[in-house]
Amino acid sequence: MSGITKKMITAIGLSSVLLAGCTSPSGRPDYTGGGALAGGGAGALIGAVADRRHPGVGALIGGAAGALTGGAIGHHMDQQSEAREEYGPPPPPPPPPSETYVVPPGPGYVWANGYWARSGPNWVWVPGRWLAPPYPDAVWVGGRWHHAHGRQGHWR
Repeated sequence: MSGITKKMITAIGLSSVLLAGCTSPSGRPDYTGGGALAGGGAGALIGAVADRRHPGVGALIGGAAGALTGGAIGHHMDQQSEAREEYGPPPPPPPPPSETYVVPPGPGYVWANGYWARSGPNWVWVPGRWLAPPYPDAVWVGGRWHHAHGRQGHWR
């Protein structure tokens, strides 16, 4: 590797580490920019090491691929962060409505109570239903209420 290529890779790596803490104009962390920078730096380094005959070309290709991948992952993280900020912590759900039990559809069925589930900023009632055990001697364990997910159960 030539001295110029080593210096270029070092500069890209250091700048990506230093600039990975970018912020948006509103002051929130900008994971898209940080991810693109970190991915580009790491990709350039990996590309240069992987292509020993033409390290500059490897660094260019690896840097571009890393920047695109890091930017895409960072963008997804930005969207998740904005959604959490937009909705904030949910208020507790209202009391459950009364449910009417109907005759089970067959022997061995277990009744799973309804529960409140989160849909964006709102709670949505998921009605109770009859469930067939997935295997013999399976036991239905009713769920516990969780502030972000509502209440669900599982088989044991």
